[in-house]
Amino acid sequence: MPIIFNLSPKILITFSFIFVNSIGFTQCPNDNNLITDLTPTGTGNTQGTPCIFGGEYATVQVTSGNTYLFSTCGSPNDTQLTLYSSTGVFIDYSDDAPTCSPASEITWVANFTGTVYVVFDEYPCSVNSNCNPLNVTLVSQGTPTNGCNSTGGETCPEIEALCLNSSFCFFSETTTITPNSGNNYGCLNITQNPSWFYLNISTAGLIEFELSANDDIDFALWGPFNNINDAQAQCGSLSAPLDCSYTISNTETATITNAQVGEVYILLITNYSSITQNVTASQTNGSGASDCSIVPNPGSCDADAGEW
Repeated sequence: MPIIFNLSPKILITFSFIFVNSIGFTQCPNDNNLITDLTPTGTGNTQGTPCIFGGEYATVQVTSGNTYLFSTCGSPNDTQLTLYSSTGVFIDYSDDAPTCSPASEITWVANFTGTVYVVFDEYPCSVNSNCNPLNVTLVSQGTPTNGCNSTGGETCPEIEALCLNSSFCFFSETTTITPNSGNNYGCLNITQNPSWFYLNISTAGLIEFELSANDDIDFALWGPFNNINDAQAQCGSLSAPLDCSYTISNTETATITNAQVGEVYILLITNYSSITQNVTASQTNGSGASDCSIVPNPGSCDADAGEW
């Protein structure tokens, strides 16, 4: 485990033993048939169905800050769960959960209030008539992310959608997760408290955007990639960043000089200050634009963002 002395100006003394993991990632498409709603009624409550077939999905009404467990544990079949927002934005995926393989299980802290689709398939994303259990549990109720859209993905394969056309806000926490050592992080001497996002370009041209927080943050930007699957496939072997900043500032500016429609870019934001704070991202210059339709709840932080 890294030993880090967090000094200012930025001085790093670290001793670490890093094991490189190869991460596999494949999600099933959001094209199944609705069978029921499985919204839990309170903390600890489980709503389920004893029989869901490959090619079906259930809806769940979620509340920002709450922790949910989606599980097919108990099934003898090789199941797959894929979580989407009601607008089709990918959230999470599970195949062969460690606790009940070959069944699947997802634990997720909701970063918006709304509807999610629990898409059920059997490996490899197939439709069939095998009966499988699907249960949804409200594990705990938490504090909403203070008007923010997201907490970001904890790892590169878990990248979440980012929107720059309005003031996008995410909730940055302190974590013990260290990004994969196989990536080239450019100027980032350390990568503590990572939040991973992706941009999908909707209008070609220059895009300059500002990242702002109460205290020190840094970033690295990679791309372009052909699509989200291409971007995720590069996780663990990302080459030198397109743009990068590692300063003592709480405001950073990133630039994509010639974005093209359909391109995807990966953005890593690190919370060097190691305090709980909100971070905003907003476009400040350029004729290019990012796609906000991929974000479940595009919006801005509350007025008191970052004060808790």
